[in-house]
Amino acid sequence: MIYKRGKTYWYNFRWSLKNADGPNESFRIVKSARTLKRRDAENAEGEHRRALRLGEIHPNDPWPKPASNAPPLFRPFAREFLQFANTHTKAGTHTFYSVCLDRLLTFAAIADAPLDAITGETVGRYARHRKRSQGMRSSPSTAIYAHCGGCCISRWSGAS
Repeated sequence: MIYKRGKTYWYNFRWSLKNADGPNESFRIVKSARTLKRRDAENAEGEHRRALRLGEIHPNDPWPKPASNAPPLFRPFAREFLQFANTHTKAGTHTFYSVCLDRLLTFAAIADAPLDAITGETVGRYARHRKRSQGMRSSPSTAIYAHCGGCCISRWSGAS
């Protein structure tokens, strides 16, 4: 049944599941279609029924399924961050970030990792890698934290 609460359409129906070991379970499903148009509400109800019929969801599961809030990978995030920095910082700052990110992206363990998987141990491996490849005498870990943590990881707040 499709009905209107205020300006928004809602749908309401019953769904039964047959248990292999005994009685049927009945569920009453009442959800907002989150639309102002009746036709769209009918489509939303039909899509919900289809997902139930195909066993994609259980009647107690949230619908529609919430979007996954997985952190982005460092490489695509770096591209997005540089675009942000280009419009929101001075030219010199953007150049600094660009050079730092180019260096970081050469290290696959950081470049292809999700942002929440980049730990101090990963940064330490990067520092040792840079020290070996550049023949540095002093540890670059402070600069690495500034490049990695300062320009990118602290900007990521869970949503891109």
